[in-house]
Amino acid sequence: MRPLNKESGLTLIEIILVIAVSVGIIITATRYYISTRLNANVESAIAQTKETVQLSYEWLNQQPQANFAGNGPTQTTISNQQLINSNFVTQKQLQGPWPNSNLTVSPDPQDASHLRIAYANIPTSACLNLTHRLENVVYNQQQSSPTACQQHQYYGVF
Repeated sequence: MRPLNKESGLTLIEIILVIAVSVGIIITATRYYISTRLNANVESAIAQTKETVQLSYEWLNQQPQANFAGNGPTQTTISNQQLINSNFVTQKQLQGPWPNSNLTVSPDPQDASHLRIAYANIPTSACLNLTHRLENVVYNQQQSSPTACQQHQYYGVF
């Protein structure tokens, strides 16, 4: 009598189980990476905003004017280019952490003694997070509302 040969190997159920567990791990890791990346970009934007605000006020202290608008003939309105020309920042320092999301510096349209910082082309969730995280730092954040965030724009007056 011949002994029965039992073939060794994996069954279809075992293979499907391994694939399902692997897919679950990959999905979890991807979600974690996306969340971590979003938070890192928001942290970067906060640091960039605070640094730009500080440098902008230093720029104003060196100007013969009382506000960021520079209303006189020899006065200058603050802008990204003015900060670059005055060697306070480089173009690279004004590039936002998201693609095509450069930081823009301008006088506040309602009160030129304050500075307006804007980011365009940022993800809505990042905008909302940025708005929440900077709410205790900004002078006025009314312009950066959920509506503005839905349009992928952040505005804050500092």
